[in-house]
Amino acid sequence: MNCSIPVELLHASPFFIPWGGSVNAKVTAVNVYGVSVESNAGNGGYLQSVPDAPTNLTENLDYRTTTTLGINWTAGSNSGSEIIDYWVQYD
Repeated sequence: MNCSIPVELLHASPFFIPWGGSVNAKVTAVNVYGVSVESNAGNGGYLQSVPDAPTNLTENLDYRTTTTLGINWTAGSNSGSEIIDYWVQYD
């Protein structure tokens, strides 16, 4: 089984888990007869503190010359911390 929890909820009140902080979770099961006891606590992961990869890389013809190539992209999520640089690699 799995579930998704929006990071914004964990980073905000009442949890205030910092970026890069560990998320510990417990799970209970529910059926028509009631609710189970809680599971043992488990480390569900960490709040992502690195940005997501940029997407939609395309050529920017406005910057294309005989000696340069222009490119555009869509920034990924910054995960709560300002993106301060991009590294462009090519071959």
